[in-house]
Amino acid sequence: MTSTDAHPEHPVPIRRPPREEVRRRLLEAASETFLEKGYSDSTLDDIARRAGLSKGAVYSNFQSKQEIVGLLLEKRIERMHEVIAAATDRATKDEGGTSASVMADNLIADADWTQFVFEFGSRAGRDAAVREIYTPFLRAQRAEVTRAIEQAMADSPQQDHDYAALVGTIVVALRNGLALAHAADPEQIDAWVIERALGTVLTLLVIERSSRAVRPDVSNPPRRRLNPNPDPVPDSRNAGHRAPGEPAGPQAG
Repeated sequence: MTSTDAHPEHPVPIRRPPREEVRRRLLEAASETFLEKGYSDSTLDDIARRAGLSKGAVYSNFQSKQEIVGLLLEKRIERMHEVIAAATDRATKDEGGTSASVMADNLIADADWTQFVFEFGSRAGRDAAVREIYTPFLRAQRAEVTRAIEQAMADSPQQDHDYAALVGTIVVALRNGLALAHAADPEQIDAWVIERALGTVLTLLVIERSSRAVRPDVSNPPRRRLNPNPDPVPDSRNAGHRAPGEPAGPQAG
């Protein structure tokens, strides 16, 4: 009897990776797949293949493609928190940077991700499942910026959460619009233009307001009175009138 017969070899069991490891690999693969192919053209098969796992592994961890996007968007909010922290850090100003420059650099660096998020968000109006995920993401964006605005105006004698929330909405909308413009025309809408646009809004709505004693009524702004003809030119054809520069004629006796 050989030693092999006496001690038969047993197949070595294949160790399954821990669940958290599987989810991490799937989310990483999903992020890469979405950035490469976009939301619409990416499938769960693509994600599983890139992660080196079965499609069943995807379904055992996530209910849908939308759920995967939702988890990735949560990570984007964490990233946004880090960017805002850097933008409002005193060390940034000490090094010659500005909040607008930090935000502009981040927008350029994350251009591919921003483009994907917009593609996903564009479906929210018609797809309830997408809207259920995208709406909280937008609200979280505004909340992060609003908190930063409140911190920036902490020393102002006229603190107002509603005003900070309004500015937060404006800044997020401007940032998203600039991101779309940069994706379409990066030569014209470059980092310099983006920084100037963000810096102008932040200066007018945050920095200058902090130094003013009177709060503008942004909830019901006064209607501007328009004068369609501020410098009317008299019609020389009318009796008793002459055109500009026309010498006065003899008066009727």
